[in-house]
Amino acid sequence: MPLVSPERFSVKCFRMRFGRAGFLLLALVLQVIRANIRASASQLLHGSKILEDLIEKGRLLVVGAEYSLETGVVEFFDGLPEE
Repeated sequence: MPLVSPERFSVKCFRMRFGRAGFLLLALVLQVIRANIRASASQLLHGSKILEDLIEKGRLLVVGAEYSLETGVVEFFDGLPEE
């Protein structure tokens, strides 16, 4: 069972609880989530000499990603290699 239910951060939930302001609040929450993901990836990229060496040698790739509890979809961003 997930720690946070999918309904907790759904658009419908924010709209019902906060009215029109819910959309602005949801946008802010989504920005905070992305900022947290980027900060976590940055910590992994620069917080350990061992990881830094593996990344530099191309043996490790740190990629930011967001998992949607609502849809089950993983959206990858920041750090994906060029195709």
